[in-house]
Amino acid sequence: MRHADLGVQFRLITAPARVLSSFLEREDQRWFLRNVRKHLLPGGAFCFDVFQPDYKMISAPPEPMTDVDRRDPATGLRVRRTVQALHDPEFQCFRVEMRWVFEDADGQPAGERSSAVMQRWFTRAELENLLELERFRIAGYWGGFQSEPFGRGSREQVICAEIA
Repeated sequence: MRHADLGVQFRLITAPARVLSSFLEREDQRWFLRNVRKHLLPGGAFCFDVFQPDYKMISAPPEPMTDVDRRDPATGLRVRRTVQALHDPEFQCFRVEMRWVFEDADGQPAGERSSAVMQRWFTRAELENLLELERFRIAGYWGGFQSEPFGRGSREQVICAEIA
């Protein structure tokens, strides 16, 4: 995503599911944005999202929480997912550890798996500066996926940028 060359330009490029948050280092963020810019047609738009940091959660001790507890209709198994976020505020990143536990209809263990992902959070001012540095102009900035205004209490940052 930093250096790919598709040999074509687009009117719209989207990076959903917090793709930018996967780039932990500033140089990687800049290379990604440069590559997006290279693939945008003049007048085209780049739309993406990142989450709005919850500073109370960042400063709190990491507590595992169950965020999924349901029965899988395809297998009949009960699926529970527990997540725990380990924050590193000095570098604006965190590691999310996820654990899935599967149980049969009798409550007996039927399997388990786990994974982890590192992500980085951004402030609005930081995103504005990063986009400006890579010669984008912000055309829209929202606090949610229904075009809610960005402000206190926003959980998301949804941005539409154009080539400046």
